[in-house]
Amino acid sequence: MAFYRLVIASVLLLVSFCHGQEKVESILGVLNRAHVSGSIAYWSLGGCASLNHPPLPKIRPTNYSGSPLEALQEMFAEDPKMRVTQEPGGMVRMFETDAPTDLLHVKIHRVSFPRELFHGPNIALWTIMRTPEVQAFAEAHNIGPLYSNRVPGNPDSLRPQIHGELEDVTVSQALDYVLRTFPGYWIYGNCTNEGGGREVFFWFVENDPWKPLP
Repeated sequence: MAFYRLVIASVLLLVSFCHGQEKVESILGVLNRAHVSGSIAYWSLGGCASLNHPPLPKIRPTNYSGSPLEALQEMFAEDPKMRVTQEPGGMVRMFETDAPTDLLHVKIHRVSFPRELFHGPNIALWTIMRTPEVQAFAEAHNIGPLYSNRVPGNPDSLRPQIHGELEDVTVSQALDYVLRTFPGYWIYGNCTNEGGGREVFFWFVENDPWKPLP
C-alpha cells in the first residue's frame, strides 16, 4: 500500500512541476551554456496548498547574452528580493533575501552514498533529507513535509553514480557535493501552507541528456 501511495505522490509531483517547466528550463539553459552549476533559494508568496512544490519566482525571457551572472540578473529583474552571485569556483547562487537559510546550515555528522545505490541526484537528496540531524531540526522547528512524501526517482543503472561519505558538512555543502556528479542546480523553496505552517521543497534539476526535465 505504501508503494502505491509513493507512486501517486510521484505522479502528482511531476504534473505540478510541469507548471514551472519553462522557468526550470530557462535557468538550466543559462547555467549549461556557461558549464556551471548552482542553486536557487526562495520564499513563495503564493503559498503551497495547491501544489506539491512552492511556485518558482517570476522570471522574464532572456537572450542568454553576457555572463551567466548577467543573464540571470536580467531574468530576475522583476523580483526585487532576488540576488544572483557567483563564487570563485564558478558556482552560481540565486537567493531571495527573505528565504530562511536555517535548514541549509544544519550540520550533518555523517552521510554515505554507496556506489551501487545512487544513480541519480534525487536519490542522494532523499538520503540527505533523512539524516537524523535534518529530521530533528525539521521536527523541532515545525517544518514539514521535507521530502518523505516525494519519490527520489532516477533509478536507471546506466546513469552516473555518486559515491563517497561526507562528515561534518552542512546541508548546502552536501547538496553541492551531489552537483559534482550531476551538474545542474538544486532548488530550495519555502512556503506557508493553509494551516500557517512552513513547508520546504528540495529538488535537483540536472543537465541530463538521457531524460526530459521534470
